[in-house]
Amino acid sequence: MSRLPIAFLLILVLCAPACGGGGDDGTTGDGDNAGDPDAGGGGGAADADLPDGFESLVTVDWNLPPPSGPEPDKYFCAKLTVQEDMLLSGFSSISPIGTHHLVLSVGSPDGPDGSFECDFIQNQGTLLFASGVGTDDFNFPDGVALPVQAGQQLFLNVHTFNASDHAIAGTSGVAVKKVEQADTIAEFTFAGTIAIHIDAGDPNPEASGTCTIDQNGTILNWWPHMHQLGKHMLIELNGDAVQDEDFNFMEQKNYPTNRQVSVGDQIGVTCSYNESDVDVTFGDSSNREMCFVGFYRYPATGNAFCDVGF
Repeated sequence: MSRLPIAFLLILVLCAPACGGGGDDGTTGDGDNAGDPDAGGGGGAADADLPDGFESLVTVDWNLPPPSGPEPDKYFCAKLTVQEDMLLSGFSSISPIGTHHLVLSVGSPDGPDGSFECDFIQNQGTLLFASGVGTDDFNFPDGVALPVQAGQQLFLNVHTFNASDHAIAGTSGVAVKKVEQADTIAEFTFAGTIAIHIDAGDPNPEASGTCTIDQNGTILNWWPHMHQLGKHMLIELNGDAVQDEDFNFMEQKNYPTNRQVSVGDQIGVTCSYNESDVDVTFGDSSNREMCFVGFYRYPATGNAFCDVGF
């Protein structure tokens, strides 16, 4: 099982971007609102239930007993060896109620295909997609795609969370669109911080981080990600606000853009939280917090992470 350096592992507990929502160009989008704070949006794994043009890529079945303890989290994983080269131009989350988030990564095979219980630090080396509650579908512009090669092994990691008072079960996973060719290769990148230390009763709970752009390129979307105390996120480019929106844990939508960036540009991320009656720190559980914005960019730089405070 792949176990990556801690900087990568902690980032991989995030969720993923998509087209839709409101952007810094004034557009708005739509999406389903899952009715439970720890439910995902989406349905089962059958292709007939997927959006037009999407096909199921990899899924895992899971079941959760009635919850016990303060953090009723469990992780379920699946490995699948790729049989043919693919260019992926769209992603859709298969996330029934109980899916807190999921992460799809790819790398060299490190064991037999199959599904099993796991933990959040188990992933492969290249991130392809992630999603949270209410995340909508993502589609790249024409000519842009993410490649997967025959012989590589997909690794699906699903974080489940039973917020009910009874046992639940489901099938979670990822569906994709494919194209025959692409001119440009994209990648997914995170900015923000892990330095979250919120004292109980703090009247102005915030966390912030700064990302320095290392290659000229185009950013396709902003995808704010916090947990249930998340209240607001401000994203700035060289000190100017490019995204300034309230955060809703139930609707972790993306904000499409077409933002040109240059080497040395600074992306600032400031997360504001609701006041808590207990201390809050960074963590993967729904009962802890994060402060990240995810974004797809092209061309790919080979650097999936911007300065996040490690």
